[in-house]
Amino acid sequence: MFFFCSSYAIVKPKIAMQPLFDLFGVPPLAAVRPILRDRFGSQRDAERGDPVAVLIDAIISSKTRDAVSGAAFERLIERFPTWEDLMSAEVREIQAQIETVQYPETKAPVVIAALKAIHAYAERFTLDFLAPRPVEAAHLWLERIKGVGRKISAAALNFSTLRKRTLVIDTHVLRVAHRIGWVSPSARDAATAYGPLMALVPPSWDADDLYEFHCLVKKLSQTVCAYQDPDCDQCPLAAQCQRFGVEPNGPSTNASAVIELRPSPDELRSRVAKLDRSDQLTAWGVSPFGDPRVDSYLPGNGLPRGHWHEITGAGTENELPAAVTGFTASLAARTAGGGMILWALQRDDIHPPGLQVFGLNPDRLIFVRAAKDADILSVVESALRTRGVAAVVGEVATLSLTAGKRLQLACERGGATGLLLRRQLYASSAEDEGTTATTRWSIAPSPSETDEPGLGLPRWEVRLERCRGGRTGAWIMEAENATGDVRVVAELADHKMEAEPARGRLTGT
Repeated sequence: MFFFCSSYAIVKPKIAMQPLFDLFGVPPLAAVRPILRDRFGSQRDAERGDPVAVLIDAIISSKTRDAVSGAAFERLIERFPTWEDLMSAEVREIQAQIETVQYPETKAPVVIAALKAIHAYAERFTLDFLAPRPVEAAHLWLERIKGVGRKISAAALNFSTLRKRTLVIDTHVLRVAHRIGWVSPSARDAATAYGPLMALVPPSWDADDLYEFHCLVKKLSQTVCAYQDPDCDQCPLAAQCQRFGVEPNGPSTNASAVIELRPSPDELRSRVAKLDRSDQLTAWGVSPFGDPRVDSYLPGNGLPRGHWHEITGAGTENELPAAVTGFTASLAARTAGGGMILWALQRDDIHPPGLQVFGLNPDRLIFVRAAKDADILSVVESALRTRGVAAVVGEVATLSLTAGKRLQLACERGGATGLLLRRQLYASSAEDEGTTATTRWSIAPSPSETDEPGLGLPRWEVRLERCRGGRTGAWIMEAENATGDVRVVAELADHKMEAEPARGRLTGT
């Protein structure tokens, strides 16, 4: 018996992005702005400059401190008083005036190319022709200039008298956006972070609101949320920050703004090694099955909470995991206690009311559908770090060792239990790198038994293939109808059925 259908409403991240982020405890932008205003004051009274000047300044200032780039811009304007003089200058002459900024040899030809493009189109040095254009069309015109990306084009459109409704995402804004959780760690630059972050901007915000928000977040980054050694105790957003309480990683040789959010390989190995100690395996408690034939195989005589566990299927269960889903639901129901359960999937083929057979109340379920494994893992990791979420189920086909270690660190932080259901969608195949899961279970359907006409209770052939701090084993298990309890029917060593089966249960204590 099982229940596959597509009739249940679920959360789709691309459609309901703001509610999804609110769900994970990430503060919406509108709630953050007054908090930052209280700390840094209003940032709405700044004068706006000429769009061409702002564009050239933005080109020069990329990856450079404001004081240094500002001084370089002043030298450049003093040496070349008109835009025509600057456009006609030699690259080496411009480079000499801006030598104190990062990559002057790269920026000098971009300055000339930008001025030539503007003059060729407008026959004078002005960007006023962009004023009536939609903001995205204005972005695209500027970004046709080689060397001008989304951050530079947004600065020219928002910081200038054009006052376009666009957000400037520099290194400071990107760092805070990653740490708070507004954008995924995979968004490594302004181009990839722009769409997701703009999707979170309240519709009522205008260009001045976006200008102020940029300035406030930048001040937070410069004074509190530093690249190295952030002062998290003084951060007004610390309670909602995904990084809060995580040790700083120190300097990195990679300049990418997202690297600091990810522990180094050495740190991952060190921190996960600590979790291998038997006293750490049960730090968040266990959920026993209630039968010594199973519990004696597990560390602490139960399934460890605050860890992630892997569940796979045999045969056709890899693609259509009815038995695997049922067993996973029973684990989620009991390990979660009274907390919420989030289920991330790629196919909306689960009928939630049917999960009540395994003791899983649909009122405690939140479904999230994503397009690919990487998105599922991102949702699972975020949910595991969220207060109030007690268990998280994710359906994925592939999982790297690094991703598994990140999941364990997320479980460790809040004590939530992760259940990774390995599902080979569309009969695809994938090579495993291994697993860092605390336990790994293989599930196959087993014939039900009943004295009444119709279907009996769900039964599984359960194999514990990996158990850190314990032993491997195999059993026939049966779900108690609508209770979430699981009893052991037989041990697979001899398949001998009990005359009076012990009513062992997976409990939440």
